[in-house]
This record gives sequence, structure tokens and C-alpha cells, in this order.
Amino acid sequence: VEVNLETVKGPSRLKSITLRLQALRDALQLIFRGRDGPHADWYRFHIHEPWSRDGEKGMRKGNKLSRVLSWWCFNPGIAMEEFASMGVRSVILTSGTLAPLDSFAIELRLPFDVRIENPHVIGPNQIWAGVVCCGPSGRPLNSSYRTRDTLDYKFELGNSIVNFARIVPDGLLVFFPSYYVLNQCIETWQTTNQAASAFTSSIWERICKHKQPVVEPKESSLFSHANEDFMTKLNDSTSSGAIFFAVCRGKVSEGLDFADRAGRAVVITGIPYAMKTDPKVRLKREYLDEQARLQTEKAKALTGDEWYVQQASRAVNQAIGRVIRHRNDYGAIILCDERLSQGNAQSQMSLWLRPHIQCYSRFGDAAFTLTRFFRDRVAADSKSKPAYCKSSTDTITQVHSKKKSASHVEAVANTGEESHLKKSCSKFEGQIIHPEVGEIKAGSFGFF
Repeated sequence: VEVNLETVKGPSRLKSITLRLQALRDALQLIFRGRDGPHADWYRFHIHEPWSRDGEKGMRKGNKLSRVLSWWCFNPGIAMEEFASMGVRSVILTSGTLAPLDSFAIELRLPFDVRIENPHVIGPNQIWAGVVCCGPSGRPLNSSYRTRDTLDYKFELGNSIVNFARIVPDGLLVFFPSYYVLNQCIETWQTTNQAASAFTSSIWERICKHKQPVVEPKESSLFSHANEDFMTKLNDSTSSGAIFFAVCRGKVSEGLDFADRAGRAVVITGIPYAMKTDPKVRLKREYLDEQARLQTEKAKALTGDEWYVQQASRAVNQAIGRVIRHRNDYGAIILCDERLSQGNAQSQMSLWLRPHIQCYSRFGDAAFTLTRFFRDRVAADSKSKPAYCKSSTDTITQVHSKKKSASHVEAVANTGEESHLKKSCSKFEGQIIHPEVGEIKAGSFGFF
């Protein structure tokens, strides 16, 4: 519940004040409904000044500073309790990004006794999933607060994406933890040349050599144009595809379908933790910690830290879900942050994905297996299509794939990794990972 406290000058001032007072009355009635219930305890009160587009604190209209009064509800179970009070007998929640299920059920405050986490409908030869712990020159890929602003990290990530743009056919999605990190990396790649590098062109120019770029705009009104631009560049027969730079929790990561050629791979460049100093995040964590202290020993409770980590994990799962959209689709999931190789981080990912994830301590190994994956898939597609069905786009894709399999590591030449790829060929032969079946429990409420 939010009420803008800004006042308006002129003849409409009285009407404006009346409308705001009515909104405030409705909000208070909603928050403090039920004299005997703890409904108001689930809200937290906050007054803040919005940030204008130019970055200055406070949105000024005339000579008045706009302030927003907020009551944020931190108990999502309120709506579910309404269903229960209405006599609803069964509730089914389905999504590909509910995991981890335990914390989801705790927040909704209903006993979901039936829980199913299914494997994917695809086979193990239709997915490549790996944690790439370091870049082409061997430096770690870690998008934590301490390293994300360093030039070494930005160069290492940029050189990695250059190679992925070369290897992956057609559409490539690259997700960053925030707009800040996205803009900082792209600005560095466009304006700064890497010292002691064998390349005279910038990282951005080398990316554009393989894929036509599109950057997700922060303004919602511009997103439709960006999405159309991506599809236009993807279908351009003179290029080998398009690359969409986007943000976890942004428009690209939620609800859009990048099936088949539109999304052959997704790159996750970091874990999208929310800003701890954000008032809503801070108050939510404090609320959960307070609720956890009030719980009995037998009752399960979600702490503020657990919620904070799991929200970031769900954002990663949401972005990963943009690719591999049907049973005949295939694609790669490239996790470019060494922290995602840890067991606790992988345990937060969707159950269908976990058995497929491999961790690569050497960039060359990841590049080699990824190249072989797409080479095999393109070859399988060409065999399954009748000759008269092949389009000019299919031919172009196959030509580029052959070039990639021969020279797919661009920024590795000076590190000795390229010769290592040939030696490691037999290491990955015949490697197949089978998905696991989820557990089913008996009960009355369920989500899938």
C-alpha cells in the first residue's frame, strides 16, 4: 500500500488532497481490519523520497518535493488464508521456478503436503549446463561486490562472452545481476582496450563480430522496441545471430519465450542479490528474523538471511528458464560465477537442472565441451530435416558451426589452453548424465 504525499497547487489542490485522504483512509482500513487479529503486525511503515531519472534524490514538481508513504505487507500468506476461510478445498500452484519448495511453503503459511519436482521433458543430450569458474586467461569469474568493479574482472568476463558468442549459434542471452553491473561492463568493453593484449579491437567490437547486440532498456516503454530489434537481428541472414544483454528480474528474464533459435544459450554472469541497504529489503529481513524468534521449536521459520539468498536463487532460475522451452528444443546454460560451483548454491537451483551441471576449473575444457555439444546438435538437426526443408538460415548456421569447432577459443591463444583442448578430447567422450525423479508426498495441498 503506497500513498503519494505530494500536494498540488492551483484550483485542483482541494480535489487532490481529498483523493489522497481517501486513499490513506482505504489503506488504514485494509491494514487495521479485524480488531482481534494480528493483521497490522504483518506490515511495516516507511516514508521515502523516490529517485528521479537523472539520479538526484527526490522528484521535484514545481517547488514541492514528492514523498511516498508506504505500508509494505511482508506476509504473502494473507491471500492464501483468504482462500482457506472461503472453504476452498484444494489449491494447486504450478511453476518452473518455485524451488526451493520448503521456504515457499513456509511463507504462504499453508501445509502443502503434495509436492512434485519433475525432471525436464528433454533428454540429457539436449542440454549443456556448466559452471565456468575462470575466464580464458585463468582469472576467476566472481561478480561479488569486492571484484565486480575491477578491470581484470570486466576483461575476463568480456573475453569469455566473446568466446561464447563465437561458439553458440543463433540467439544468446546474457544476464547480469543489476543494471549497474550491465552498464559498467558494456561501457568498459566499448571504451577500454585491454593492456598487453594480442587484439587491437575492443571487446565490444569482437562480440559484435559474432553476434549483433541488443541491450535491455531500463525504461519499460522502450522494451517492446528492444525485443523487436533482437528478433530482427536474429533473423538477419547476413549474420550468425544476435546477443541480448539483460538483467535478472528484468523484462527479458520473466515470462518471455526464447524457444529454438531465439535462445540457444543463456549466460548467468553473477548472483543477483538485492541491495541490503534498500529499505524494503532491510525491513523484510528484520520482519522475518522477528517472526523466526517468535516461532516455537517445532515450527519451521524462514530467517531474513535465508530469504535473501533464496530470492537471488529464484531470480537465477527464472532467467535460466528462458531457454529450452519444449521437448524438441535444446540449449546451453552457462553459469559464469565461481560461487555457483558451491553445493549450497546449486541446492537452490531447480531439481531438473542439478544433475546436468558440471564444474569447469579450466576455461578450455568448458569451451571444448560446449563447442562439441552444439556441433553434435546442429549435425543431428541437419540429419533429421529433409533436404527440401532446409532454409538459407539453416545453411548459414551450419557453416558458422563448422568454423567454431575449429577455432572456438579466441582469447586463449596466449595461455596455452588451446593445445590443452585437443589433449582433453577423450576425457569427455561418452559422458551422459541422467535426470533424477522428484519425491511425491501425500496430502491435500500441492504445488508443482
